[in-house]
Amino acid sequence: MAGITYNGAIKVLPCDFINIPEPGILVDVTAGNQTALFNGGAQYTAASGGNNPTLRLFNNYTTPQYEYAWKVLYDQVVSQNVSGGDVIYLTLITGAYAGSAYPLQIEKVDFTFLPDGRNEEILFELSDNQCAPPNDMLWELSARIFGLEIYRGNYASFGAIAQEGPQPRGLEPLAGGFVGAGNSEGYSLMRIEAAAASDIEDILTVNNDRIQVPISYPSLPLDLLTVKNYCGPGNSCESLYGNSLSDGGYVSNIVALKVQQ
Repeated sequence: MAGITYNGAIKVLPCDFINIPEPGILVDVTAGNQTALFNGGAQYTAASGGNNPTLRLFNNYTTPQYEYAWKVLYDQVVSQNVSGGDVIYLTLITGAYAGSAYPLQIEKVDFTFLPDGRNEEILFELSDNQCAPPNDMLWELSARIFGLEIYRGNYASFGAIAQEGPQPRGLEPLAGGFVGAGNSEGYSLMRIEAAAASDIEDILTVNNDRIQVPISYPSLPLDLLTVKNYCGPGNSCESLYGNSLSDGGYVSNIVALKVQQ
């Protein structure tokens, strides 16, 4: 739209429980940037028995040539202050569902160290919601099945004590996770491929207005300062992200554009 300049973009993964993250990758462990995992791997463990899902990155220190890449990964997680409320996009990179993805909201980050001080594990404790993969997944050198991107989250806590305006980083989630407009400035939305079915989207604006609007393809960006794209109308998050891994997550056809302030 004339008079508006955009200076960032991120693909939108609909989720009732997770706001659209801030454009700009904090930590990149995608298909071409996974050397840090070559000495170990990554284990996603689905929610079970009342335990939240987790994502564990680990290093067995078997091959010295890959140690520097792991150190770079660890330093990125620390220097970018990755913490509760931030969002991981887990994208399948092999198989019939390559390109489909899941949004994961971090609740806590823990580190494990060897006696000599080297980091051997980064553990992300995740929110338990219907947008997370329902089954365990293991990334190993012989089966590099997914990639990871970590983004800064835009969130507010759920419940009566939720504050208005910007939220403190690392805020502990209450029941239901991080919801509401929170500290997001809102984004313009643009569909980049034709919708498979309806082009109606269920969205939340920066003013906490929840509305259903058409987003056609091709068209100009929808400048409504959108905070969240819900899984509906007509879909539950469980139906979008699957009752089994074979359903393969979600392939985004909408991008969020950051408006230059």
